[in-house]
Amino acid sequence: MKARVVYRQGLPLQVSSKTFELLNNGLLYLQGRDRNYRPILTVNIKFMIENRDDPGLIVATYCLTLEYLKHYSMKPGIIENVVLIMNMAAFSFQNAPIYIAKHLINSIGANYKGHARAVFMVNAPTAFPMVWNSIKYFLDENQVRKVKIVSANTCPSLLELAAPNQLEE
Repeated sequence: MKARVVYRQGLPLQVSSKTFELLNNGLLYLQGRDRNYRPILTVNIKFMIENRDDPGLIVATYCLTLEYLKHYSMKPGIIENVVLIMNMAAFSFQNAPIYIAKHLINSIGANYKGHARAVFMVNAPTAFPMVWNSIKYFLDENQVRKVKIVSANTCPSLLELAAPNQLEE
């Protein structure tokens, strides 16, 4: 609760030219909407890896994007969460942005709990599901149920949630 209060006192978020540079390069972007009009947010892990030295910048960029979506793409009581697609194409266990992931999980867990309708990790390395099987025991059942990991660039449950014309190839 303390983390949430501190976060909310820090609003509006401090943004810099680097924040907008990350957004313009494609760290996060709104891809479309699912069949229930939820925003589909794509996260490109490649840019997290390239900017691993500044986890605060990554977290601020992510939070800025969620705040933007909350104010301009959602409607309280009707559209309250997002579909998250994480492109894991550049991910390997040698360059894993563990420190950034820890900051993101702490920040999102404290400030945006329940905002993700589903999380699709696409283009994941073939060994990633084995790692996920050991990580998921530290998360609650609802969080685990939302995550789908595939080595391809799409999966059937994503196509059930979003129309194909709302997804990039």
